[in-house]
Order: sequence, then C-alpha cells, then structure tokens
Amino acid sequence: MSTTQYIAEIGLNHLGSAALAEELIAGLIQTEADGITFQIREDKFYDRSDPWTVPIAVDDHGAFRDAIHAGHKKFGLSVGDVTTAKRAGSLAPDFWKVLSFGLSDYDLLDYVSGLGVPVFVSTGNSDYAEIEDAAKRFPRVNFIHTQLSPVAGDVNLKAIQEMRERTGRDVSFGLHLPDLRVLFMALCFGPEAVFFYVKGDDASKTYPDDAHAAALAVAGPLIRDLRQLETAIGTGEKDRA
Repeated sequence: MSTTQYIAEIGLNHLGSAALAEELIAGLIQTEADGITFQIREDKFYDRSDPWTVPIAVDDHGAFRDAIHAGHKKFGLSVGDVTTAKRAGSLAPDFWKVLSFGLSDYDLLDYVSGLGVPVFVSTGNSDYAEIEDAAKRFPRVNFIHTQLSPVAGDVNLKAIQEMRERTGRDVSFGLHLPDLRVLFMALCFGPEAVFFYVKGDDASKTYPDDAHAAALAVAGPLIRDLRQLETAIGTGEKDRA
C-alpha cells in the first residue's frame, strides 16, 4: 500500500494559457497523482516578458480547482508572499506549498498555517537554523527537502531523514533535477510526499520549470512505477521463509 503522496506540479508551466492549463489538468486527472498544484506569484513577477509572466485570473484558477476536484484529485496552490496568499485564499485549496523564498516570510507562514489545511514549506534556499526556527514558530507546517541544483551530487537525499529528526515533522521531497530516477531513490527515505513538475508534450516550447519536469505523456507511467516500486521498501520485518 502506498504511503507517499504524489504531487504533480503544473506551477507556471501553463505558460499563461488557460487552455494549456486545462490540457495539463485533463491529462493529470487520468494518472494516479494524489494532487495537482498551480503557482501564483507576486504582482511584480507578472511583467509579460515571457509567456509564464502573463497572469491567469483567480476565477480561472477556480475553474481549474473544480476540474481537479471533479477528477478526484487534491488542488494545491504554491505561493511566496502573504499578499498573494490572501488574495488567492478564496480558492480554498486543499493544501498550500510555500516557495523556497517564502520560508522567511513569517506573515505568510502565520496566515497559511491558520487555514486548517496542510502546509508544505520548501527549504531550497535555507539552512537548518532557519528551518528549525520556522518549525518552532509554526507547529502546523511541514517541510519539503529541495536542492535548487541540477547536479545529482547536490541532491543530498539523506537530508530528508535529518530534517525529520531535527524538526519532528513530516518531510517531503521536491525534484529539481533532470534525472527523474532520483524520485525512486527518494522513496527509500520515507517522504510524506514527492513533488515534481509537469510540462506539456510540445518540446518546441520553453517552460519555466523545464529540464526537471516530466512531460505529460511521461507523468502517468512515472507515478504508476513509483507506486509499484514503493511497495519494495516493505516494513523491515523479517520472517522465516
């Protein structure tokens, strides 16, 4: 039985297009993902210099939420500042993800941790002193071990267990490495959830989360294989054959 949650992150890979967002949702609800996330950034981010810096209206995100719920998946929002979180609060996500640069924004952590739904805080830019301080101040948040590096030697999967021991919280894993096989290794450290980005199948397009994202056609088989191989971890019990 699977104990790890599998979270497919659309993030900003909709490229400012509601139609592409709907296409990604339609594909992901056919997979065994537990949840699907969208990212909403602070106002200054949306300068229209790239497709993903074109904002999608909050009302459209409401339609995305409804489609995700209709597909029996959880709807998550990723944010990095309290102003954006409050504006998006009307969407009532099933869980929040706080982006790496938001871990030090205690107003943000205070707001989302008071909403009564799970909060996952990415730690990609933080050391243990910052993480432990946040854990002490906000007893209802959990953490995501993420290294914002494309190099396998920087992934440091042992930090999942170390962070769990230091904070007493459940710890998840967020992938920022092009080699998707790292997700299978992460399962051996018992993450609460694994977060990975998903992009469209059109390889001619550039996505903000690109090299480390799974193409939509890959996401379904990937999650299926992760669930199947997670069972190989077992319980640790040893019985006579």
